[in-house]
Amino acid sequence: KGFIPLLTGHTVPKLVSENSWKSFDRLLWGYLTLEELKLLKASYIGTVIEQRAWYFYIKRLLRSNRDFVALEQLRDFLREYPEGELTEELRQIAQELEGEIESNLVVALLLPFTGDYGVYGNDIYRGIKLAFQDFQTVKGRKIILKRLDTTGDPLATSLVLKSFLSSSQPVAIIGPLKSECAVVANLIAEENGIPIITPTANREGLAEMSELAFQLSTSLEKKTSFLAVYAHQELNCSTFAVIAPDDEYGRRAGHKFSATVLEEGAQLVGSSYYPLGTVDFTPILNSLKEPLLEEMKEQADTSDSSNPIFYDEKGEKRPPEEWLVQIDGFFVPTYPEDLPTIIPQIPFNYVETRFLGALGWSEKSLKSDFLEYVDSAVYVADEFYIDQSEPAWRMFKKQYLEEYGYLGGSPTRFAALGYDAGGIISKGIKSGALTPRLMHKYLKEIGEYNGAAGKIIFDEEGANSFVPLLMVKRERVVRIK
Repeated sequence: KGFIPLLTGHTVPKLVSENSWKSFDRLLWGYLTLEELKLLKASYIGTVIEQRAWYFYIKRLLRSNRDFVALEQLRDFLREYPEGELTEELRQIAQELEGEIESNLVVALLLPFTGDYGVYGNDIYRGIKLAFQDFQTVKGRKIILKRLDTTGDPLATSLVLKSFLSSSQPVAIIGPLKSECAVVANLIAEENGIPIITPTANREGLAEMSELAFQLSTSLEKKTSFLAVYAHQELNCSTFAVIAPDDEYGRRAGHKFSATVLEEGAQLVGSSYYPLGTVDFTPILNSLKEPLLEEMKEQADTSDSSNPIFYDEKGEKRPPEEWLVQIDGFFVPTYPEDLPTIIPQIPFNYVETRFLGALGWSEKSLKSDFLEYVDSAVYVADEFYIDQSEPAWRMFKKQYLEEYGYLGGSPTRFAALGYDAGGIISKGIKSGALTPRLMHKYLKEIGEYNGAAGKIIFDEEGANSFVPLLMVKRERVVRIK
């Protein structure tokens, strides 16, 4: 301890004898603990003491088989000291270690390969495998894809992941399929310092659970909030109403949309949640219209028979329930089977509006028998939407059919999301993210990624915030965002 202060600065080390240096090196190699070495290194930043402490800290990590941490430290050292007495030796060690690690990298695939959800898990796996097959062709390296079968069950997810991580350290985890399994997996991944990217789980808040968690599928809440902002700011809607099914998804969509409308400073006329199986929506619509009808009464009293809102063609006054009510945006997040029932009843009950949709709205579900009612409607893409015109999708589809053509049919969105998750991780490995910490750093900085399933824009929490918007124009569906 007596000679350590003498080794600080730039000129004093020349006065230290060779024997003193040897004694100091023996101290660093065999006497101090790793934590004490870290403390010593941090106490003499910018000095020869820091460099030698760092050097032996790296050597000790390698001796302890902590290769991932050693590589991170090697890179940090070489970035801080690109030239110096110890630099060349450590650069050579880094190159050898990178080659060794890269040829034995493990990516854990946490998916249901069997059970009720096995068809989806294997679909995702085919996409992941295709992404890494491309990586190995380009890089000439072997990446071990370790399959961990969750069977779609949260308890099984916990058990299989904990067991695997007790003896292995993957560079990243891809999966699981379901949101309830992702909750468990995110917590375990965080405990072990492993970044995790979920292709299909889309529950709001999953990415916020852990700094190491990343989510490819945009949540229903983000979609509906984005739609409300777009309708207010871009479509100039100032009054809104909501009709949604009285279940988990309907209430999640309706509550978030309503809250966003109020945050935007627009008027929420009302919101209603109907029991599944409802056929007659007139009572619900009358209830929603009531506050607007109250506002119209004074105008009705002062209007003459030429006003078509309050008088019919015979000049007779219409009852209030037949007054034409204007609502700028009517949000109807519902399922395909309910759309033909709900949509025509809204104009039939004297409501003039632009429809806004979510959940079951798709080009397939918008049937010709009610398309006339939804012209100019805007809706968020459902969980199965693929923009067939995107180059990334077309390239993926071509590769997929070449590889798995015997399976028949086009690839699904599940396969595309697996391909995107695998593509992001493999791109990180190509860039040198060979450890969990470096992979996490890469994922935090990736920003935007053009995937086969669609664009991915990670927000600060690591959740995809990209929302495709579609509009019905003259009985055709076109993408507008």
